[in-house]
Amino acid sequence: MAKTIFFPISNAGGSVYILKTFKDNGYRVIAGDATPYAIGRYIADAFYQLPWRREANYFDEVIRIIKQEQVDVYVSSGEWESLQVARTRDKFLALGCTPTAANLKTLELGVDKCKLFHFFKEEVDIPLPLFHSVETLEDFEAGLVKMRGVRICMKPAVASGSRGFIEVSDEPIPPEQIFSKRLNHLVVTPDYVRDAFRKNAIPKMIMMEFLEGEDNLNASLVGKDGKLIYSCVHTREAVKDGLSTRGRIVKNDEIVEYNRRIAEALDLTGYIVAQYIGNKIIEINPRWSTSIIHGSVNEFLMGVKVWTGEQIDIDPNDVKIQQTLTYERYYETLIHDDQGNQF
Repeated sequence: MAKTIFFPISNAGGSVYILKTFKDNGYRVIAGDATPYAIGRYIADAFYQLPWRREANYFDEVIRIIKQEQVDVYVSSGEWESLQVARTRDKFLALGCTPTAANLKTLELGVDKCKLFHFFKEEVDIPLPLFHSVETLEDFEAGLVKMRGVRICMKPAVASGSRGFIEVSDEPIPPEQIFSKRLNHLVVTPDYVRDAFRKNAIPKMIMMEFLEGEDNLNASLVGKDGKLIYSCVHTREAVKDGLSTRGRIVKNDEIVEYNRRIAEALDLTGYIVAQYIGNKIIEINPRWSTSIIHGSVNEFLMGVKVWTGEQIDIDPNDVKIQQTLTYERYYETLIHDDQGNQF
């Protein structure tokens, strides 16, 4: 009998790729989403409309679906959901369902960038950008002093993707950039941030050195009990709405070694993704993300098997070929009526 796998979010940028991957590997795929016409509805073997993740009955519905569909594997989506699942993993295991959320230590640190970077500074020998935790206006002022002479950016300590990312600068954006170019992020003045703090409009933030360079990299980590099983490094050559849409797979032993140290320090079990600029880490996404499948190299399947205990076999020749490949993420169009019937 085919294993049943459940994806509660099926309307994200990579949903089609992931759902088709598991169908191609013999799984029965159940999709869910709060959006009634999520793309997963038209690809999966069954689809359920779910409450929004922060609604009180969200996990009640997830558990109901797991029981009804006899789900074997539950792929939680996003940091918040994955953290809740990691904290209650035994509840799902008791239902005969294996959650793929990363281990609790990884998630508790990974969801808070301030805690994560202080942990890295104290526990892991890897290069870090200059950073400073900001929770109050006084913290912000201290950060400006600490980073004087350095280009500064800030981001919410607890956020997904590029939400809330700003650059802080005394210099306004030149008019020729505002009116002729598509800006990737907001540039605000220190006074703007000060005023926002006075209005209690700013959450806990991490202030960081703004790194630039062509080596903007994503690096996957698949780990089991702190041992790095596989790591793939690829460039971020095109980005839309915070999602990498084009990248080259590259051989980068330095980054893989840093990932090995991170996996060990986090006692990692699961599949997560780190982001680097040059050789400095700037973020960890403690969830599934962009991946390229080639032959025996399938990080999504590895992210399941490290939890189910199934054997992971990787052909070195597939790895070698993968390091010569480029991926392209692109849009397709689907036509349906108000009842969801596809044309």
